[in-house]
Formats: sequence, structure tokens, C-alpha cells
Amino acid sequence: MAAIATSPATPVAGISSRWIIGKGVDLSLVIGSALAGYVYLLLFAALHVKVSYLWWFWSIGFDGTHIFAMASRTYFDREARQRNATLFYGSLAVFSQWVRCWCWLDRRGCSLCWWASGPTIT
Repeated sequence: MAAIATSPATPVAGISSRWIIGKGVDLSLVIGSALAGYVYLLLFAALHVKVSYLWWFWSIGFDGTHIFAMASRTYFDREARQRNATLFYGSLAVFSQWVRCWCWLDRRGCSLCWWASGPTIT
């Protein structure tokens, strides 16, 4: 029978604190965004805040900054626009079809588009 050489396992000296980016950033952005999601769920389920209010606030307050950041790094940057013109204008043409379909459905009184009219006070 052949002998197998093994080395003893190195003992772990405790759990090391490992963060994705850093303690402050992880707690505020990663954990904080998850908590914000639970706050939204609580606002909807317990306090009966309209979904349209929550959706508009989230879209403008949080998503708007990401959309502007993407646009400023791509479409508003002359060098990036020249370097990737086919990709940028091609994707703009494809995604603009969504707006065209949306307008077409809205003109026909589509019942699926009720939330797009924004918050309403009753």
C-alpha cells in the first residue's frame, strides 16, 4: 500500500472581518439598500401607502441618479459616443420602440397602463 503524505490543517486564528468595499460603504449602500426595501414593504403592507407613490419616489430618488450616471458616461461623453456609436445609437433605437409601443397602448386605453399616469389623490 502506498503511503500518502498529508500536511496537518492550518488552524484558523478566528474569523476575519471581510467587507466587499469597506465597512462604511457596505453598511450604508449594501445593507442600507436592503433595509430601504424592507421599509418600502412595510409602508405598503402596514401603512397602505399607494404603490404609485412608492414607485415614483424610488424611480426618481434612487434610479434617476443611476440613469443619469450611465447617460453622462456614455451618451453625453463625446469620445465614448464616437468610439461606440453603433452600439449606443443601435440600443437607443431598440429601446425607443418600447416608448412607441407604450404610446400605442395608451392611446387605446390599455388597462395595463394604469400606474403610468402617476400618483393620484382620491
